[in-house]
Amino acid sequence: MDFRKLEFKDIEEVKKVLYKYAPNSANDYTAAGQFIWRDYMDTQFCLEEETLYIHQLIDGIRVFYVPLGENRVEAIKKAAAYAESQSWSSYGFGGVTKTELRLLDEAGISYDLKENEDYYDYIYNVEDLAEYAGKKYHTQRNHVNQFQRNYRDYVFKRITPEDVPDIKRFFEEFKAENPYKSELERAEYTKMPEMLDHMEAYNFTGYCLITGGKTEAFELGEIVGDMYFSHVQKANTAIQGIYATLVYLVANEVREKVKYINREEDLGDMGLRISKQRYRPCGFIEKNMVLVKGS
Repeated sequence: MDFRKLEFKDIEEVKKVLYKYAPNSANDYTAAGQFIWRDYMDTQFCLEEETLYIHQLIDGIRVFYVPLGENRVEAIKKAAAYAESQSWSSYGFGGVTKTELRLLDEAGISYDLKENEDYYDYIYNVEDLAEYAGKKYHTQRNHVNQFQRNYRDYVFKRITPEDVPDIKRFFEEFKAENPYKSELERAEYTKMPEMLDHMEAYNFTGYCLITGGKTEAFELGEIVGDMYFSHVQKANTAIQGIYATLVYLVANEVREKVKYINREEDLGDMGLRISKQRYRPCGFIEKNMVLVKGS
């Protein structure tokens, strides 16, 4: 097998397999889920006969995604054989859902399951976020009302190429006010210009929120099947209620097209966890890691 470093120039080739065979529910199986973090995780890939193999370096261990293709069980066996040939002391499979655990079992892989809620994707009913109805959304509804009272001139719109320079200007200000707190966040910040300049390649639909003629929030997401993936969301926190308003406006924009919104994982960040829980998820996509001892 011929693995090589994943680079932006590979995005169209990889997407053809990624979106043909991937489960529609997990963020990991989107272009953004793979390409934003490719340098940070030293992502390597191999395409053989329309089967996609990807492995990354996580905490010093090489971790495969469950391969994508017509015969995933046979591809798992091939990935495992490759790992054994590399004489790695250990390796794993990551982003593994319950369905994929069964595929590993069928392939005869012996593993230790490492469950970790930090990596579970948060799933929401789109109607819940588009309505903010009932007592459980009292806080979010108040935030939206306050924002709309204070910023009656606001404009919410799809991002066009003409909007990108102002969004980049906003993001530079955002970075100055919100320095990255981890190498993972630094990786996202580094890839932001690429994402904004190549939204079509990333499959992004983007939205921006403008007040006083300036972009003060934006979101990059995509629709896959009945799921909207909220990949990137940045806002000026000095503006009261802007995040709740952005979530609400985006949900209303996509509510006729999808049933669910995937707002991705919290990665153990307690601030993110509290925020995501406040929006009342209807469920989670349980993604875990399994560790396999090499020979």
